[in-house]
Amino acid sequence: MNLLLVTGSRALALTAPARWWATRRILAALARLDDGADLVTGDAAGPDEWARRLAIAAGVPALVFNLYGRVIDGQAGWRWTEQVRPFGVPEAKRWPLRRNDAMVQYAAERAASGARVQVLALTAGWATTKGTQYTAAAARKAGLAVEACEAPGELGPEGWMEVRDVG
Repeated sequence: MNLLLVTGSRALALTAPARWWATRRILAALARLDDGADLVTGDAAGPDEWARRLAIAAGVPALVFNLYGRVIDGQAGWRWTEQVRPFGVPEAKRWPLRRNDAMVQYAAERAASGARVQVLALTAGWATTKGTQYTAAAARKAGLAVEACEAPGELGPEGWMEVRDVG
């Protein structure tokens, strides 16, 4: 594969077993990359950060789409939007999803130009937001291959399953 897009729930950072589970999946996906392949990810803590660090350690160029509208590629980078990140308004809550849309669009453009693209979506049932599911759905809609992996429930914070079952 020529490009790997990693998206994952920040909730995976809540427990050591979930961090280990996610890290193993990221490492396995990176191992399947062809020479000269790129990683695309966001700048969130958790799986985005882990994927970036692991890619750099493996010599894989990482393209990081940050929330300030830039793509950091280890060199000059470029902007994924000319808009300024909003703060304190309803649009600010959607901003990470807009960033993820930009990552998917970039990956889809690379696929359209002949690149083999894979999306790795790492989810957690105990997550309170569903940004990873949103991004995986957008990638599928764009025609990209998505490997969706949900962390086993027992890796979540203690008691989360009981709370979920009550509601």
